[in-house]
Amino acid sequence: MSKLDTILKKSKDIGEFRVYDTDSKWNDFLKSVGEDIATKETKTTKRPLIYYITNAAAAIFVLGLFFTIALWPEPKLRDQITATSSNQQIELVDGTKIVMDQGATVDYPLSFTGQDERFVRASGHVAFDVRKSILPFKVEYEDLLIEVLGTKFRLSKDKSGILIENTEGSVKVSQLDDAENVVILSKGDKFEYGDGLFKDLNSNTTASDGFLLKGNLESLPLESDKHKEKIKEGSQIHSKIQSKEDNSSIFTLGSLLKNHLVKYNKKTVKVDKKFKYDPKKRVRVDITRPYNEVIEALKDQGVIGVKKGKCPDCYIITSPEEGE
Repeated sequence: MSKLDTILKKSKDIGEFRVYDTDSKWNDFLKSVGEDIATKETKTTKRPLIYYITNAAAAIFVLGLFFTIALWPEPKLRDQITATSSNQQIELVDGTKIVMDQGATVDYPLSFTGQDERFVRASGHVAFDVRKSILPFKVEYEDLLIEVLGTKFRLSKDKSGILIENTEGSVKVSQLDDAENVVILSKGDKFEYGDGLFKDLNSNTTASDGFLLKGNLESLPLESDKHKEKIKEGSQIHSKIQSKEDNSSIFTLGSLLKNHLVKYNKKTVKVDKKFKYDPKKRVRVDITRPYNEVIEALKDQGVIGVKKGKCPDCYIITSPEEGE
C-alpha cells in the first residue's frame, strides 16, 4: 500500500475507508453485462502456399492475354504481285482478271467484304477484264484514276506518256490531283496522257496545208517548227479538217471547258463568270477539231451559248439562254 493509504487508515476523521481496484471493478461490471473482457490477442491468419501460387498464375495469365492482343498481327487485307514473266495472270476474288507484262506490279485487295469500291493500284503494262458488279472498280495508275463498272481495258507507259486503251464497255479516266480533268472512253477509244493533257489517238485527221489551230497544238503533230511559231503568233487557218470517221469522245463539260478550250485558247475563249453550268454534264466532241468547231458542237448539244468577244475570232461562253 502507498503512504497515502496508510495515512488515510490512521486518520480519526475518516470512518471506514476502503481501497478499491478500479480496473478490477470495471472488469467485473463488464462481465455482468455479458461482454468478454478477456484480453484478446491479435491472431495473424497464415495463408497456404497454394493461395499465392493461384494469384500469381492469374496475374501472369492476364498479362499474357494483354500482350497477345496488343501484339497480334492485323489480318492481311491486300497483296502485291510483280510479274516475273509476260502474260502473267491473276484473278481477284470478284472474278476480275488482270494480265501483266513482265515487271508490271499490281496491288490488290484480298476481299471486298464490307467495301464500297474495288480499288487496285497498278504500274507497268497491265490489261483488265473487270467483272461487272454494283461496286465500282477503280485503278490508280501513276497520275491517273480509272473508274469502271465492268469492261476491258489496257494500261501502259512509255516515254511519251500513259496509254489507255478501252476494248469493251466505257471507262472514266481522270487526273488524280485534278478531278475535273477527265475523259470517258467508249469501246475502241485510245488515249494518251502526259503533262496534264489527254490526247485522242483514234484520230485520223490531217490538215490540208499542215497547219492546226492552237487548240489542237497538242493533239496532232505539226510538220515544222515554223508552223508552231505561226500558231503561237495567233495565225488562224480556217480550212476545215477532213476526217474519215467520227473521232468524237465523251468528256465532262467542266473538264472540256477548263482543260481544253480555255487552257489552250486563253486569248480567244472566255467563260462568262455568271455562267453556272454542271461540270459533270457529259458531252461528246472531237477535240482534234478547231476550237470554234468544238464550241459549235457544244452549242448544238444545247449545253452552252456563245457571245462574240472583242476580237473577230473571240468567243464568250455563256448559258444557252443568253447566247446569240
